[in-house]
Amino acid sequence: MATSFAPVTRDTTSAEFEAQRRADTVFERRIRAALDQARAYVDAVAPSPAQPLDSIDVCLEETVEQLQERLASSTGLEAADYAEMTRLAFELLALNNQYQKHVFSQRLRALGMLQQLSPSVGDSAGVEKLLHRAAMDACDTCNFDRILIFRLDETHLAAQAAYFRGHEAWACDARDFARAHPIALDRGRFESEVLRRRTAGLVLDPRDDPKANHPIVTNTQSFSYASAPIVSGGVAIGTVHGDMHFSGRRVDVVDRDSLGAFAATLGSLLEKALLVDRLYAQRDRARALLRASEDLIREFSDGDIRMGSSAPASPGPEAGDPPYADSPLSGREREVLALLAGGATNAAIARRLVLSEGTVKSHVKRIFRKLRVGNRAEAAAWFTRFDGHPHSPGR
Repeated sequence: MATSFAPVTRDTTSAEFEAQRRADTVFERRIRAALDQARAYVDAVAPSPAQPLDSIDVCLEETVEQLQERLASSTGLEAADYAEMTRLAFELLALNNQYQKHVFSQRLRALGMLQQLSPSVGDSAGVEKLLHRAAMDACDTCNFDRILIFRLDETHLAAQAAYFRGHEAWACDARDFARAHPIALDRGRFESEVLRRRTAGLVLDPRDDPKANHPIVTNTQSFSYASAPIVSGGVAIGTVHGDMHFSGRRVDVVDRDSLGAFAATLGSLLEKALLVDRLYAQRDRARALLRASEDLIREFSDGDIRMGSSAPASPGPEAGDPPYADSPLSGREREVLALLAGGATNAAIARRLVLSEGTVKSHVKRIFRKLRVGNRAEAAAWFTRFDGHPHSPGR
């Protein structure tokens, strides 16, 4: 079996990873030995060395059923064979029960890992920083050598962050290569299955696996890797990939499940980070609206108030008229006009006067209308005609 998918993710600390892996190895050897012995009596299917531990329970159940059928018939069985088959059936049943407890303990560890990882990754602020920090923490917490994080963009996965333990330049190159060669989510692609199932998986031989993404596998020289979906707000938004390139060890189900638990935590933190970003954006819009309201109030206070009739529009200055003698502009509009005449853009005016760019555009439109000019050059000419010295009306 070249690929494997986890029903759940699980937790363990970095120090406990190796202890758990050793215990799984011993357990797996016991299962393989019992299945090998059963093959002397039934057509037991012994799992291959590459087959993950979490798929062996199928072999156990099938072999026990075959032994029970053979014992029920009792045809041509010696007493010693009958006793040995009975012993094997009970041993395989006991191993299967132990395996079920193993799966249950995986689920409990997965719940614990979500709590462990949150304080570490959660210190980052902003989505970009969070992803970079997450790649580093995935290596440290889950004991990986290399991590790549991808963002789901409709029909493909685009690389967002990378961390290779002790190889920063290679990580940057690999990230850039992965960005230039996004993973197409074709039918049957391994990453497509990870996203569809929303569960972690592993590829044991990616170079010969048609489901793997060969350009990135070749570029990173990966000989096995795990992948887990990042789910935020109930929606899959990306994946995180990890391998053991520098240590030379193939990934296993412990690596797969720990990465799955990490990705689950990362999805929750990304959901929080995206919510915070939206709140900040709403705050900025509210502040801009407040500034615009203050500008309107200030303009109303600075302008002329005429009761009973509208103020006649200015026909434009004549030669010899005193500067701004009958200017219809408010104080704020005169400030905007002075900066406009100096060549400042709307954005520059907004920064100088601490206004929103939309408010500056509104001021410029009113200046054009009040001065009866059609563009910025004509408005600048109006200002230059008064030697660049705006005055209050009536001065």
